[in-house]
Amino acid sequence: MGKKLHRAKKNTARAVVSLKAPISEIFSSYQGEGIYTGQPQVFVRFSGCNLRCDYCDTPQNQSLDENQKYYSLGTIITRIKELSSRRLSGGDGSMPRTVSLTGGEPLLYPHFLVKLLPEIKKLGLKVYLETNGTLPEAYVKLKKWIDVVAMDIKLPTAAKAEYWREHREFLKVSRGKVFVKIVLTDKTKDDELLKAIKLIEQISPEIPFVLQPATPVKNTGSAAPYKVHDWLQLARERLADSSVLVQMQRFWGVK
Repeated sequence: MGKKLHRAKKNTARAVVSLKAPISEIFSSYQGEGIYTGQPQVFVRFSGCNLRCDYCDTPQNQSLDENQKYYSLGTIITRIKELSSRRLSGGDGSMPRTVSLTGGEPLLYPHFLVKLLPEIKKLGLKVYLETNGTLPEAYVKLKKWIDVVAMDIKLPTAAKAEYWREHREFLKVSRGKVFVKIVLTDKTKDDELLKAIKLIEQISPEIPFVLQPATPVKNTGSAAPYKVHDWLQLARERLADSSVLVQMQRFWGVK
């Protein structure tokens, strides 16, 4: 019996190490968006996304190609352990204690994450999920290991499709852990922004809400300042915690 148990444990360990996911990079830096801006984090960037937003600042991670890198679970955990034990530049308070799962869209890989997340928690680290909020079923499988959810609401003018139903369900299942961000472009419309604010209000007006003027990319510009001001006032009429924050990593010159 002892030999069989030992053999089973070895086979389980080998299976865990052999699990792989499409990853573009793993690095440590400071969170540059949302209400946790400035927090040192280890970033695990997944490749592949189910959306094609106009303002995407990592379009190279939208699709998988023949040169895609795949990382084993063991390799990812080893790298996270290394990076979380190093201080970033900037002083004694710069030790990453949080792992950001970003992309692409991490929730495309729930079967991999259900193995990865418990290993991250074993390291004593928090899990921060960045998601487009369209895959609530995948999130439910993982929610017990996730500490913070940074969810985008994808407006129709940017995503070229409507995801109101998916966003509503995602907010319901992630309530208590989630904050919401909306990227504002020169194409953003008043009615869709108001619809998003009402959607958040219906789930809980206490959900933190961030308006993020887009960093201009090809064929997409940022919203005008007066529009951002008006939308912020509109949000503050309905939601308890609304703010405007830009992508700080652009100013810091970091990833």
